[in-house]
Amino acid sequence: MALRVSLEVVADPSRSVTVAATDTAERLGIRRIAGGMRASAAYRDSVRAELIALAGAGELEVPIAGVFPLERLHDALRVLMTGHPGGKLALAP
Repeated sequence: MALRVSLEVVADPSRSVTVAATDTAERLGIRRIAGGMRASAAYRDSVRAELIALAGAGELEVPIAGVFPLERLHDALRVLMTGHPGGKLALAP
């Protein structure tokens, strides 16, 4: 479902990337990446410099859905298990 919605926003499937839904992604022409995949490592290597440049210029936005102290790790996991928390979750000491 989420991949189909992504294609409504970004019509060109080659502009989308996912870490899940292998069969659906392949069927829709969306690139799938994962830590153990050689193609994934090559993709990350190819975009790393651009991401670093964007971050250095203050132009890279990473939405933060929540910051949790370590003692609330279980709360953070519950939010993560909802599927789409709306951004990254951070643990703070």
